[in-house]
Amino acid sequence: MKQNALKQVEPITVAQIKDTLKKIAPDKFDKMIITDGQSVKRGNYVYAKLKFEKVERQVEQIKFPLHGAIKDNFAELEGGEGKLGDKAPINSNKLFETLKSNYQITGKGANSNQAKDAFNYPLDEANGEIAKQQKKYFFPDLTYQETCEECKGEKYVKCTDSECDGRHNWTCTDCHGDGKVTCKDCGGDGKITCKECKGHGYTKCGGGAGGFIGRNVLSGQNLHLGGCGGTGQIKDGDRYRSCKTCHGKGEIACKDCGTKGEVKCDKCSGRGEVQCRDCSGKGDITCSVCYGDKERYGKVDCPECATIGIVAQVVYVDSFVSQNENEKVILKGDKLNISDNNVTKHVKSNQSGQVVFKKVNEKIEENYDEFSKEYAEIFEKDLGLNKNNYPLVTKEEMYYQVVPCVELSYKHMLTNTVHEFTIVNIWDNPEIIFHSEPEQLKQDLGNATKAVGGFFGKLFKTKGFKTKEDKKNEITLLIHLAKIDGKIEDEEKISLSEAIGHLEEFTNSEKQQLFDLMNSATLPPLSKNDTVFSSKERANEVVEKLTKLAMADGELEGLEKEFIDKIKSLIG
Repeated sequence: MKQNALKQVEPITVAQIKDTLKKIAPDKFDKMIITDGQSVKRGNYVYAKLKFEKVERQVEQIKFPLHGAIKDNFAELEGGEGKLGDKAPINSNKLFETLKSNYQITGKGANSNQAKDAFNYPLDEANGEIAKQQKKYFFPDLTYQETCEECKGEKYVKCTDSECDGRHNWTCTDCHGDGKVTCKDCGGDGKITCKECKGHGYTKCGGGAGGFIGRNVLSGQNLHLGGCGGTGQIKDGDRYRSCKTCHGKGEIACKDCGTKGEVKCDKCSGRGEVQCRDCSGKGDITCSVCYGDKERYGKVDCPECATIGIVAQVVYVDSFVSQNENEKVILKGDKLNISDNNVTKHVKSNQSGQVVFKKVNEKIEENYDEFSKEYAEIFEKDLGLNKNNYPLVTKEEMYYQVVPCVELSYKHMLTNTVHEFTIVNIWDNPEIIFHSEPEQLKQDLGNATKAVGGFFGKLFKTKGFKTKEDKKNEITLLIHLAKIDGKIEDEEKISLSEAIGHLEEFTNSEKQQLFDLMNSATLPPLSKNDTVFSSKERANEVVEKLTKLAMADGELEGLEKEFIDKIKSLIG
């Protein structure tokens, strides 16, 4: 990795960048004017992957009833500091496995301050490595059995139900042993206010307001239809008569209570009392939580010792070994106009790393180079890793790859506009990212105006149109000359760019024609119109520009001279 990294961080010159462009983007390079003197923005993007082994230690406390099934296992841990020292390994996990499987009891995190130098003992090793499974270490002075404090060794405690409070059976406090309580709906009266009349005893006489008299068609007699609606009067033709239903009072006796204003309570059936819910009418209550026999009356099993009478405690350290992995992209140098994704696709992330750090108790091995040392420290800071305290890093394996990237600006030969590009991984399988497209055409109002102007200019052969046509033909001939020998030197690019100036007066369609001509692998033959100019003076000026372009590299080559002579003859 180091040798490859040293190569990747070598200086990069503008000339080397140009050579790269020629190889992988020759069609683009032919139109790019790159100034040799400009400074190169350089960013080394480093992909780094760290695999690391970490050991965590936790002081735990487990308290449990000393069941017969675990007595023998626990006996191996008894004896105190005088017999076993300040800490000792637990050689069998049988005690913990039984507590978990049979009684669902597991250790709980404890304060490490209660155990002196809790983590100060060696890690278990296997074949020169940290063993994946670590023994538990316990503290003999904090490991013991004792009489249960909760029940004082009696195995049972007073009933935990607050109402019972150890009585087991007691007179119902709601009904005072009677089995019945006053009906809440009627307050013990047996009657409640009539809902129909709301206790008034009468309700409004029915029917529509004012009532009316109808006539029996068959008998011809007047009929009183319905009540009076509470008015006491019914209408008979143009007159009013007293309502027969309510006798002119406007109200009638309540049909539910018969003017009494009260009805019998449904809840207690008029008796004024109901069965006590708490004792179900028995008058006393028996606790469903505690025992009722003579020896355990009003008591429950001691929750602390589960009726064993003895509890035990073990305080110990549990160690956990884990394998971890993290990766990142680290920038060294200028930040360029690219993302981490542009970088990582050039990375061989499946490569194996090298072990750069290994710590097996007091034995420490380091194999860092100047690159991996720096990158490891970045990981350690970001992840909070520590090589001296727990959680403890015991091994680091690193892979890194430097992806050198550069960024430059260039001027497009035809449009004379400035743009930027970035080369990712310039030494190995380089990728060029162009950040803008100089030949991208945009339709706007100005372009539409140029097209209309060009149409009328062509129609009437205006001076402006002739000037524009001269310019277009001039650029066409310059492009033909520049591409005639299959390569365009930097001096020719600059000369051609200066001759063109810009393309602002042309429409999108005209610009596209020039772009297509420049991008064509095989040049089309010149047409008769390509060598037509508005005046002899203008034609001579074009010939001068062609000659200047041909001589830009210091000599007039055969193909170039032949082309210029041909243009002279066509113009003449």
